[in-house]
Amino acid sequence: MGKSRGKKKKKHDVDPSVAYAAAQAERKRKQDEKLRVKKDEARESRAAASAKRPMKTSEAVIDRLRWDEDLPIEHFSVSYMDRFTGMQTVPMQSFLVGEDYRDIPLHRVYRFHFLDRVVWDREKRLDYIFGSGVHPFGDKDTIADFIERARRQGRIPPKQIVRQASLEYQQEQEQEQQQQQQQQQQQQQ
Repeated sequence: MGKSRGKKKKKHDVDPSVAYAAAQAERKRKQDEKLRVKKDEARESRAAASAKRPMKTSEAVIDRLRWDEDLPIEHFSVSYMDRFTGMQTVPMQSFLVGEDYRDIPLHRVYRFHFLDRVVWDREKRLDYIFGSGVHPFGDKDTIADFIERARRQGRIPPKQIVRQASLEYQQEQEQEQQQQQQQQQQQQQ
């Protein structure tokens, strides 16, 4: 009966230093996988948050400023890139009436301003006129809010005064045209 009572070495017993290294490698692999998943989730959430919303074009802004009677065009200005002199800012009325509007391609228009506030910016994708694009800090102001604030502050006259002044201007223009026609008729006689 000569059994030895010593520990038998089993086939699956591994050297402790090798087992420790394998366990560390497995822990490192799991940590790396968790970190990769977190980075992917963060990247996806940032991409979803900064998804580009369609933005109205400068042509649409010009048309709205031109035809919307609620927007006092005399308080707007436009910034565009001139090929020779760089960035230029001109009042909206002179931009529409002058040769600027016909000679400048609309892809060179970068910003529209109301008084001293930028209300449309192509590079920053900012649009308070239509509400397209992005709004910093979740700001939901519109151009109507800016105009109302400016009226309360006395920076622009109330709407009735503006309309009355534009009617008076139209009447003056009509009177001048009538006078010119009368002068032409008198000269022809």
